[in-house]
Amino acid sequence: MMRKISTGGQSGHHNGPQDWAFALFILFGAAQLIAGIIFFFAYNWRDLSDPVKIALPQAIMGLGFLGWALMGRQSRLGAISGILATVMIGVSMGVVGQVYQLGADPWRLFVIWAAFALPLSIIARNDAHFAVWAIIATIAFFLYTEDVWRQTLPVNRVVSLSTALYAI
Repeated sequence: MMRKISTGGQSGHHNGPQDWAFALFILFGAAQLIAGIIFFFAYNWRDLSDPVKIALPQAIMGLGFLGWALMGRQSRLGAISGILATVMIGVSMGVVGQVYQLGADPWRLFVIWAAFALPLSIIARNDAHFAVWAIIATIAFFLYTEDVWRQTLPVNRVVSLSTALYAI
């Protein structure tokens, strides 16, 4: 009779395709939840009062941080909660900007969002969380270069220069 040797809950054994399939289902599920939240706001935007518009994304962000803290940053669900909280930071800033008609440049929103998301992705030590930060920072970079350089350069040069600088 064979006995399985216990290693304190960490067997080091990977199931191969099953792990990838589970990770993809979790990823797609998280994407669906985040998209559902965004579409909820888009559909019901006019019917919501201003305080509710501001409070809902912040409440969801708080739940994301709470889930991240309770489930731990190393668990898959904890990582998804941290990513949800990071995404909701940007949604919250966007909602405040729209409710109060701040009129700021879009690239500033993404720069501030990237600044808030970077420490979170460092704390998370998770590739997916870092990828979310990289996407936010990339959007900030391209929006900045388009806004600043468009005044002095033709559009095709703006895209070429910003892409070249990003590649460096």
